[in-house]
Amino acid sequence: MEVERAGTSPAPTVIPVFLVALSLLLVLAFAGTQAGAATHVSTKIPTVTLCDLTSNPKQYDDKVVRLRVSYFFDTTATDDPFYFFYDATCDARERRAAPEFEAMEKEARARAFKLIDKHTRKNSAGTAGRVELVVVGRFSSSRNGYGHLNQHPFGFDVTSVERVRPVAAAAVWPE
Repeated sequence: MEVERAGTSPAPTVIPVFLVALSLLLVLAFAGTQAGAATHVSTKIPTVTLCDLTSNPKQYDDKVVRLRVSYFFDTTATDDPFYFFYDATCDARERRAAPEFEAMEKEARARAFKLIDKHTRKNSAGTAGRVELVVVGRFSSSRNGYGHLNQHPFGFDVTSVERVRPVAAAAVWPE
C-alpha cells in the first residue's frame, strides 16, 4: 500500500495548468510592451498637446504632463543630428520643444528608440524622419533656449514613452 508523504509534489495536472497560466501572463505582458504600450499609465498626469503647453507656458512650466506630439529628426549632419517636438496643428518655430531622453531608464530608452526607428516615416533622401509619440515628462519654459544652440524656446525631459506610431503619410513636413 502506498502512503502519501509530506512534501511530495502536487497532483501531476496542477503543475502544467500553473505553467500554462504563467506563460500566458508573460506573453501578454511582453506583447503589450512591444506594441509601445506603457507598463504603468497614471491617469493623474494631465494629457495635453504641445499647442496647449506653448500657449500657456507659465501654467505648465516645470510640471509633469503626458504629451501627444510629433517627433522630427534630421541626421544629415551625422555628428550633430537636429531634432525637436512639434504639433502640426500649430506648427511654428516658436512652438517647438527640444526633447531630452536622458531621464529615461537606459533599457526603456533603448526599447523606445527601437520602436521609434521601426515606425518612423523618412523623407525621400532617408536623412530626416518623423513619428507620433505619447510621452510623459517635465515641460520647461524658463530658460532662454533649449536644444542645439538653444534654438528652441521650450524643453521637454521625457521620462517615459507610452505610444509610438507612424505619422500619416500625407501629413505636411515641418518647415
